[in-house]
Amino acid sequence: MDLFDSLAMNQYMHAALSTRAMPVLVSIISPENPDKAMVSSAVDLLKSLVQGASSPLPAGYVSQYFHSLMSVLLTTDDRDTLQVRDTKEG
Repeated sequence: MDLFDSLAMNQYMHAALSTRAMPVLVSIISPENPDKAMVSSAVDLLKSLVQGASSPLPAGYVSQYFHSLMSVLLTTDDRDTLQVRDTKEG
């Protein structure tokens, strides 16, 4: 995830990375997805994209993932998905 984090923080790469990764991440972040580890990883990658985005977030950015993310967060009991991890930790 370090490479993804670095690309997400790069102002020149963020838009292209977000365009390619966001649809994939949103499709993975679903309460119906039985692979909880994959959902948790997708949430972490989404977090990197949001942190690397310009402020304020571009128009329509949040609407791409909000419904899927909230559905997962409201229904999961997986601690890894609910827990916020600091990307700067080793």
